[in-house]
Amino acid sequence: MLGRRRVDFLISVPEAAKLFEVKQLLEAIARDEPRIERSPAPAIDVAEITDAAVKLHFRPWTTMEHYEALSAQTMERIQQAMASAQLKFCVALQTPAA
Repeated sequence: MLGRRRVDFLISVPEAAKLFEVKQLLEAIARDEPRIERSPAPAIDVAEITDAAVKLHFRPWTTMEHYEALSAQTMERIQQAMASAQLKFCVALQTPAA
């Protein structure tokens, strides 16, 4: 996938009961963002389940030229969508090891 890069977000949701709602919000963000590649489709997977939270990987693909702006702006969109839905969360951008 030359010229493309995957953006790796880790989202922690303290309320497991809200998992479906969070996945729907992430799907909507991916669907509405033209800089996110449609193929391969963005992955939204459970990464970890703990006593305190459920952690999700949100992994959309984009072009190299859009990576930096998309990373920052998507974190803002996640924050806005979660706040609008009154969901508690924590989001982090994961960077690959060098």
